[in-house]
Amino acid sequence: MHRVALPGRGSGIAFAGGSVWASEYDARLVLRLDPSTGALLTAVHTGLQPRESVEAAGALWVAGQSAGTVTPIPLG
Repeated sequence: MHRVALPGRGSGIAFAGGSVWASEYDARLVLRLDPSTGALLTAVHTGLQPRESVEAAGALWVAGQSAGTVTPIPLG
């Protein structure tokens, strides 16, 4: 198990496509982390206030709180 310090306020976490995904509420990002090391693999801009996410149909679907949107991030 690894403890990872996020650069801002975390607001959701999911395991999808072999990676850990953490929502960064204030930074408008979803961070993809290596589950073995905790290393940052990529950051995806999702819009305002990303919250919870779920894997479905080959994508990570991220709910945006203030905009009332759902952003798909392809996992393939």
